Amino acid sequence: MKRRPKSIEQVLNETWPNSQFSAAQKKADYNSQIERELALCLPKEWQDKVIVQKYQNGILHLGLTSAGLKMRFNAIRLDLLSHLRQSIPDLVSISDSIVVTTSSPISNHSKSSSAESAHQKHHSLSDNSAQTLLKTAEQLPDNLKQALQGLVKASRKH
Repeated sequence: MKRRPKSIEQVLNETWPNSQFSAAQKKADYNSQIERELALCLPKEWQDKVIVQKYQNGILHLGLTSAGLKMRFNAIRLDLLSHLRQSIPDLVSISDSIVVTTSSPISNHSKSSSAESAHQKHHSLSDNSAQTLLKTAEQLPDNLKQALQGLVKASRKH
């Protein structure tokens, strides 16, 4: 069985593994080129919130720090793609995901205590609202009728 010929990149990496031809170095340079282009296109307040995760098969994978930022990013996605294609012609699309960041234990504690206090609050319906729901329930199918009656009953317990 005949061996497959090696690519020029494989030969150069085997011959000079620490040279400028190494694939890892080329990939890092390419990511830094993309990061430079992003820095030119994105607003300054987004610079530390948009992270280049990888570039693979013509798809640029970005990490965004919040869902709100993702919504705003979607508004400029096509303009950004158009601008990046000028310097990276083989760019096909931009994929984004929300990157979960860990927060300090203090902020986690405050979040959990506020969630507990919200859970402990009891919401009750006014008598007028309860009567309106019961009147409405009379005209509904049995399963919805029972659900509304259960809601009224639960609100009166508190």
